[in-house]
This record gives sequence, C-alpha cells and structure tokens, in this order.
Amino acid sequence: MAYKDSVRRKPPRHPVESFRVKAWFNAVAVRSGKTAYALELEFARPESIVRFEEGTVQRPSLWDKYARGEVTPGRDRLTLDDQKPNLVDRVEDRYPGSAYWLRHPFWAALQLAMAPMKHSTPLETVSGWMGKLPGEAAAALFADAPPQAGTPFRRRAVDFHCLDRLSDLGTFDGAAALMLLLREAMLFQDAERYERLLQEMHHYDSWFATWPETAPFHRELLNYLDARFGRMLLPDGRVGWKHLRRDWTLHQENWWKMRPLPPE
Repeated sequence: MAYKDSVRRKPPRHPVESFRVKAWFNAVAVRSGKTAYALELEFARPESIVRFEEGTVQRPSLWDKYARGEVTPGRDRLTLDDQKPNLVDRVEDRYPGSAYWLRHPFWAALQLAMAPMKHSTPLETVSGWMGKLPGEAAAALFADAPPQAGTPFRRRAVDFHCLDRLSDLGTFDGAAALMLLLREAMLFQDAERYERLLQEMHHYDSWFATWPETAPFHRELLNYLDARFGRMLLPDGRVGWKHLRRDWTLHQENWWKMRPLPPE
C-alpha cells in the first residue's frame, strides 16, 4: 500500500490542451482530406510502421490520439518563446494554415493558469499574446506606429467601437482578442468591463459551431468557457454582489444560420 501511495500519478490533461489539439487535427484533416490513418502513414517514422504480408498494417495510432485530443503533437507548447521545430512544423509545410489552430492566442487566453513568462508580469504576458494577433484583430487593439517615436501608448481604448469591431470580425482572431481583453479585465479587477466582454463572446458562439476546426467539439468548448468564466460573483454598487451566469444554450435559438466564412 505504501508503494502504491508513493507512485506519482500523472496530472489530468488540461481541457484547453485537448481543445487545441483537436482543432489542429481537424485543421489538418480538412486541408488534406485525409483520415487519421492516412495522415499517420504520411508523417510517421518509417520504422514505426509495420506492414504484414497479408496486407494489414501495425502503427502507433498517434494520429487517432491527436483526433481525440489525448496527446500533443511534438510536445508543442503554448508559449511566447521560440521553440524547436517539431512535427507541427513538418505538417505545416505540407498543409499551410494548420499550425495556426494549435498555437493560437485564443488557447492561451482560455487557459485559467496563464503563468507569466520569465522576467515578466501577468499583464505583460497578456499583452504579449495580444501582440501575436494578426490583421484586423490587432488593428482593433493597437494603433498604427506613431509618426514620431518615443510614446509608450499603442493600445486603443476598449470602448463600444472596439468591441463592436471585434464582435463583427467573425474570425478566430476576433474571438481571441475578446478573450485576451477578458483576461486583462480580470487583472485590472474591472468587473464592469469583464461582464461586458463576456456577453460580447456570445457573438462567437455560433462561429465555433460553424468553423470545421472547432465544430465537432463546440459544445464541449462553450460549456468550458461558461463554467470557467461565466459563473462569477461580481461586486455591484446597489446590491453588494451579484451572480454572473453566462449560458450559451440560452442564445442558441438566435444563432444565425450557416453564415459564409470570412476569407482566409
């Protein structure tokens, strides 16, 4: 019994880690048109595939685990630091745009335990992920470079125009920007902004169900978002405290029907 108690148990896999791997696998499958079996034959080390005379094949079945989000390809990490190229980069060379779905700032924002990077504060970490956002999402958060250098101010005001712009984007980048602003509101202890941002995320509920990369597990993803961020006690000037409850299922009847995807 003492021996069993001393055995170190493997910590449970973080749900967000599973989400991002599932999204990556779906991205690869959509772009390649191939099954987990075919993708494993394409990318596995030759020595790991055994072909028998009767025609059967023995393989590691890693790609089936990727499809279920059970294993992270190449032990790829959510980090602002550079990391050594791995399987994800090999697949990206063959199927461009797939790595985007594994390494996206949205997953970093969704992680509850967003550990700060070395020699940086949590706020700097959130800002760092904001800086990784491309295109229109970045333009909604950051102003263009000033005509003269020397100002530390680049962030736009988080006002109605900013939030409306992000909500209307209908892209994974837009969803990530809202989630990063949500994390920032938590750091600032800004309950009013937090509640407003959480409600803005409803604009993306139907998109998660539409994108082929997230559609297969959108219910699981939205339930996680609601459970981890939408069940809060917020201070209220009139009643002292109020219960915040975000529930994506209550808005499902108002979802737009199959909207056209934005251009890649």
